[in-house]
Amino acid sequence: MYFLQHFIKIIQFRSDTFKFLNFNGTTMKKLFLSIPVFFLMSEIVNAQKIRVTVSPSDASIYMNGERLSSGSADIQVRRNDCVTLEAFKPGFLHQEVKFCNKKGYAKPPKTYYFNLALDDSYSASVEGNDIANLDILIRTEEGRDELETWREINQIITSYFDIIEVADRESGYLRTSWHVKSFAQRTVRTRVILKLATTKPVSYKLKILCENAYGKGVSVKSDERFTPWDRVLKTHAGIIEEVQTRLK
Repeated sequence: MYFLQHFIKIIQFRSDTFKFLNFNGTTMKKLFLSIPVFFLMSEIVNAQKIRVTVSPSDASIYMNGERLSSGSADIQVRRNDCVTLEAFKPGFLHQEVKFCNKKGYAKPPKTYYFNLALDDSYSASVEGNDIANLDILIRTEEGRDELETWREINQIITSYFDIIEVADRESGYLRTSWHVKSFAQRTVRTRVILKLATTKPVSYKLKILCENAYGKGVSVKSDERFTPWDRVLKTHAGIIEEVQTRLK
């Protein structure tokens, strides 16, 4: 409390002092209001400008998680501040860089160029909007034996997947183990689930579960990191068509 009272006495100048300095209340108010503006202008003047470009030209540029534009952008790094720049386009590898306008850091460049490389997981897969993570009904011809159908589907599935995790002939349920494939910035895991749909006529539901996690070499057991992927690896993409063709 004593400190506060002492501080108030210091800033409460006598009116004759204002007259001597040729200041009035309005002048002082303008002066105090101009102080934040002065510091803001100082930050802007000392900001480092960077011209950012990216290839391909329709890739998106982000700064601190916020999308700026596609192809190119002009950004500023204020004094004593840092920014994180990212470039992204589906089918290409994501790139990220950080610049700081601070003492002890390298001075930000005047220009920066992102050259995105092709995403190897895309070249190894196909679009799976009509087959990935969907129950596909597998119909068979009228009068086809259920046991024979079960055996034939099993043979087809094991030609694509090495390990069958669960196979219950009585209930008509089969599930493979996860097949894991690691790429430069993505880990993909794939498995197949087969369920008996009807017995007369015999039909099954076949699902290709496709999931991906950002990062190379992610453990298949890290379930929290995997999310559904709308693509299917080429090594598994033909399984549904083969089953449908052979059971006609």
